[in-house]
Formats: sequence, C-alpha cells, structure tokens
Amino acid sequence: MKKGIMAAIMALVFAGGFYGVNASFAAEEGTNLSTAIEEVAVLLDGTEKVNNRLDFMEEFQGELHSRNDLKIERLKLHQQIVEKNDQLIDLTLKARKKGDNKEKISDLKEVKKQIQVVNNDLNDLHKLIKVEIAEFRKLVKNKKLDLAHRQAKQLLSLGEKVNKKLQNKVDLLDEMIVILSE
Repeated sequence: MKKGIMAAIMALVFAGGFYGVNASFAAEEGTNLSTAIEEVAVLLDGTEKVNNRLDFMEEFQGELHSRNDLKIERLKLHQQIVEKNDQLIDLTLKARKKGDNKEKISDLKEVKKQIQVVNNDLNDLHKLIKVEIAEFRKLVKNKKLDLAHRQAKQLLSLGEKVNKKLQNKVDLLDEMIVILSE
C-alpha cells in the first residue's frame, strides 16, 4: 500500500515538473503578435467562405429549388424501378417453374435490349452533367453570373432528360411485367 502511494506521489511530482518546464518555456518566448493576427485572419477567411456560399445560394435560389424538385422526382422514379425489379424477380421465377414458351423469352430479350440502350443514355447524360457542373463551378468562382445562370438552366434541362429516361425505363419494366404476367 505504501509503495502505491509513493508511486502516485512520484508521478505527480514528475507531471508538475513537466508542466513547470513548459510554462517557463512559453514565458521566455512571450506572445507573438504576428501569430495572433494570422489566427484572426484565418478565422475571418472562414467567415468569408460562409458568406460567399450564402451569397451564391441567394443568387441561385430558384435554380436550387428546381434542382431539388428534379431530385425528388428522380428518387421516386428510382424507387419505382426497384419495386418493379423486385416484382420481375418473382414473375421470372414463376415463369421458370411453369416452363413458359420461347416466344416470351424472345420478347423479354427485346425489351432488355431497349433497357440497355436507356441505361447507356443515362450513363452518357451523367458524364455530361459532371462536365457541366465543373464548368458551372468555374463560372461561379470567376464571378461570371450571367453565364452561370445559363449553365444552371442547361443543368436543369439535363436533369429533366435524366428523369425522362428513367420514366422510359419504368415503362419498359412495366412492359416486361406484362409479358411475364400473360
């Protein structure tokens, strides 16, 4: 027991010694005014970024709301696609058990080819959107707001095209469900 108490006291003495050395070292250096000014400048720079972001949001408020509406629609379409794919799994398993004829299989292959074309178009549109977004960001960064507004409208039209392609995919999945349901 005595050894434990002695070890604790020694640990406290060492910790106090380290604290004293650090405090005396800081007192010798003194406070550096230039580092304090630099710290304040860094803090102000951070608030400038926040203000710039808020100015951007105010400038493009309508476009942001339209983009969010398109995003909601796109997510609903994705949800429908997942539900229809789930339904297709069940119908495919039932058709396989029945041993349906080759005519349905050939019809399904045709629809799958159409879906593949839609998927390729969607991939191309997504690549184009990435390029357009990068261009939009450059325009905003360079404070070319008129061109940025045009770019934002073009991005919205690309978003509408994506949603139309997704709706086409939903329609094609519906067609596949009808073929398997017969």
